[in-house]
Amino acid sequence: MVWGAVAGVLIASLVLVLLVARSGTPGGPDGSVTRTVDPTATPTADETASPPGPEVTGLVEEEAIPGVGADVYVGGGLARVPVPAGWRLLARGDRLDDPGGYSESAVLENSGSGVSLGVYLLAESTDPAGAPATAEAIAREWVRDGSDAGFEPARAVGPSGALAGAAAVRYRYVRGSAIEGEVVVAVRAGGVTLLVFVDAGQGELEATRDVWEPLREAILGDFAS
Repeated sequence: MVWGAVAGVLIASLVLVLLVARSGTPGGPDGSVTRTVDPTATPTADETASPPGPEVTGLVEEEAIPGVGADVYVGGGLARVPVPAGWRLLARGDRLDDPGGYSESAVLENSGSGVSLGVYLLAESTDPAGAPATAEAIAREWVRDGSDAGFEPARAVGPSGALAGAAAVRYRYVRGSAIEGEVVVAVRAGGVTLLVFVDAGQGELEATRDVWEPLREAILGDFAS
């Protein structure tokens, strides 16, 4: 599976950024895939550009919308990631074949709760009907470098708007500390796929739902519009 190799690299980058975030040191891995972001910096004109007006129905080819500002635009406008009060943008990841072009991932952290949220656009289209299987595979990829991993069965999420399939998987693992989380896989009719990860300390995922759920729903709602 071609997308599996690409997904593995970028998901590993997101995991490293989230791991560093949980350790209390802002930043991300070295290299051209992921760039850390100074949330206090003044964005340039290009970085605050708006997404394209017409609705995008497939994978974007070359639109370069870095999107570091009040919002982050993933996939040249396929998904909007707001950065509400209490959250900070830690890093965004660029296409492997076009560093400096549009972002394919973003990592945010809520400073009050320590909850981390990662958003990632898959490089390849997937089958909407296979959303549960994709969610299970992605969850296992996410925790592969941890220990004591556990997973709940994938559950289907009712599709809405432009989404033709969606599923979620709860997971837990240990990487420095005990973590529990959930990934949602959302697939448009054409196969364009967005992943949204939420990681929290063991026993904190439900306790912090009012912190992360509104942000996740806003991201998924925008992707489904």
